[in-house]
Amino acid sequence: MIQRATESDEAGRQQVLEEQGEMGLEKPEVEYVDGAYVSAKEIVQAEEEGRQLMGPAQPAPMPRNKGFSAEDFQVRVEERIAVCPAGKQSTQCSRLEEDKSGKVAYRFEWSWECPDCPLREQCVGRVKGIVV
Repeated sequence: MIQRATESDEAGRQQVLEEQGEMGLEKPEVEYVDGAYVSAKEIVQAEEEGRQLMGPAQPAPMPRNKGFSAEDFQVRVEERIAVCPAGKQSTQCSRLEEDKSGKVAYRFEWSWECPDCPLREQCVGRVKGIVV
């Protein structure tokens, strides 16, 4: 399908999937996509449909204090657990969903132990949490 560069790829993607369905082809078990399609919402939807969505992970925003970034944390979203570079496990995980876009993110927070941590100056900021 050919479309203008200013148009969303989503319409073309949907059209291709519909055309494949009309030809008797099932949706692919694994769908390789670019970064525009990789979000928690799209990954969950693919899993619910029995598919796997493969694409590049979205980069984490640069930390304000030039300390640790989200990539420095061991994050297991499925288990809602994150471990900081100091080895402390998160104490809370919140699921955040944007009203307009439906984009889903997860916010991990740590306990009161953080103020005494020797790595505190390198941490993600005043708020003891990361969003992935």
